Amino acid sequence: MEDWEKWKKWQNYWWRIMILEDRGHGGWRLFGDEPTSQVPNSSLAIQSLEKCVAILLEDAAAEFADLDGEVRVDCFTVPDPAPDAVPVYSAQMRIYDHW
Repeated sequence: MEDWEKWKKWQNYWWRIMILEDRGHGGWRLFGDEPTSQVPNSSLAIQSLEKCVAILLEDAAAEFADLDGEVRVDCFTVPDPAPDAVPVYSAQMRIYDHW
């Protein structure tokens, strides 16, 4: 199989970061201005989606280190998921658990 044939069958993923503050009453909310961002293909070429999400989750938890709550990364196979779309992969962690 040629190298280009491997890329032809590539599955793209898009992610979004959600945050839930302990003192907040609004539930999970989207973080940032963009609804989703593409998981870099260069990352997916060398590691699993789960590993990519673990790295994103650690970075997000570090960014919110001054908050008490949870952070979640949801992944989709489309760049514009419907509001009720179920992620193909999702992971979350307590923000304070990061430190």
